[in-house]
Amino acid sequence: EETLVVLVMVSQLVGAIISVPIGHISDRFGRKDILLATCIFEALLYVIFMTFPPLDVVYGVSICYGMANAALMTVEYALACDTLPNKGSTARDLGLWGIAAFLGGSFGPLIMGPVLHIVGYQENTTEYSKQGYIALFCIGIFFILTSGGLVKAVRGST
Repeated sequence: EETLVVLVMVSQLVGAIISVPIGHISDRFGRKDILLATCIFEALLYVIFMTFPPLDVVYGVSICYGMANAALMTVEYALACDTLPNKGSTARDLGLWGIAAFLGGSFGPLIMGPVLHIVGYQENTTEYSKQGYIALFCIGIFFILTSGGLVKAVRGST
């Protein structure tokens, strides 16, 4: 349990540190390419997690994941602001963006929980199999790469 707490704290701290610099980079070089690269990077991190590496590697990958998550959040919000249909209704439009983010975060557990149970269930234990977690990471790879590809179709931003 302590290990998980440390992983989350370090990942969040690194994410907080990188948010402003990645925002500056996206202001200078554009949003879509950074988002696509970050989605690909996160997919690669999922592949590494699927190998169930030693703990020191998990720490390193978690730091990279925190950086990637911060980049996604920062740059996607900038993309949203770039593409608002009416600058006079910014709060309402960002509210819709927030609802979409909330729904995504809500449907994740609703989809992934049953998948983990179906694929990873093992009798006589409270632990799930590695195959269950591999299935989750594969679905995560599909969704992150799909979202990265869809970003390329967004109009109104670079």
